[in-house]
Amino acid sequence: MKILSFWNEAGGATKTTMVAELGYLLSARTRKGGQPNRVLLIDLDPQRSLTRRMGLLDDPESRAHRLGSTLNIILQEAENDFPEPFRPERMPALSVIPAHQQLRSLDNILMTDDSLLIGLRDALKRLEDEYDYILIDTPPSNGGLTRAALVASDAAVIPMPTHIKSVENIENVTQVLAQCRRLNPDLRIASFIPTVYNKQRTQDREIYEMISNQLTDLGPVSPPVTERPAIFRDVLPARGAVALDQPNNPATAELKAVLDHLLEVI
Repeated sequence: MKILSFWNEAGGATKTTMVAELGYLLSARTRKGGQPNRVLLIDLDPQRSLTRRMGLLDDPESRAHRLGSTLNIILQEAENDFPEPFRPERMPALSVIPAHQQLRSLDNILMTDDSLLIGLRDALKRLEDEYDYILIDTPPSNGGLTRAALVASDAAVIPMPTHIKSVENIENVTQVLAQCRRLNPDLRIASFIPTVYNKQRTQDREIYEMISNQLTDLGPVSPPVTERPAIFRDVLPARGAVALDQPNNPATAELKAVLDHLLEVI
């Protein structure tokens, strides 16, 4: 089982998009023996973007609206039982544990006790025989929820819009990862994913070249994901994925290339 946390402290870094799209593509592939990959997506962001994207909040009566459907109790006591994951209607091969906005109150609590930060790691180990991949969507912050996810992970995946702010934020990213290695010495960067890339813009080309040349000492750099706002926006109301709704779109080919790269480096 591989556990990957998708994290970037900057908002709008396409973390949720990458978790949803790569998670779907993973679930459509097979593992040794020809069986489909068993993929669990975990939403740890109190903004609940992944939970909403999976359609889990569409029904006001859904238990996804309740704090008990999240990892709230696991984050406070690792021995508690896991909530039953959801199966999104349009992507039933995925398992999803939703978020709740009240998770925000745990952020500071988790920072006060290292035993709480390692609790998620210990809890997820109990799922070793149930899943092949766990993808965690983290908050756009460096608080307790993010750190608990990183401490629990085999590797971090860093989506990076090809904007100058992404490059300027790298030092902080590496500092947080270094701090998390105190509790998880094997934590590494699996991949930087350049996103929102527009090769027609000079700045994007320059930033992409900078990422490709200067960040490889920290971690591999994947092929870029081109900026296609209409394509990625259109899948949101459908509660789907680009590869599901538009398998022949160039965006699908790019996402498959990113996944191929990610699987190769992990």
